[in-house]
Amino acid sequence: MKRKTAVNALEKSVKHAQIVQECVRHLDVGLQTLLKDRDVEKSHELFHKVDVLERDADNLRRKIQSDISKGEL
Repeated sequence: MKRKTAVNALEKSVKHAQIVQECVRHLDVGLQTLLKDRDVEKSHELFHKVDVLERDADNLRRKIQSDISKGEL
């Protein structure tokens, strides 16, 4: 059972990293859109997406930390 839980935690960690990478991509595009294109509306949409992704990543990180602190690994 512990092996399955450890694999699950690893899968969650990989998913967290993927969300963080997506967040960074949206942030980069948002900054370029704002600074180069001067498109405030489009950059605002992208920054909102970054905010949502960060929240998702934080929630997943907290779940991983909770699993670890409960000794479920």
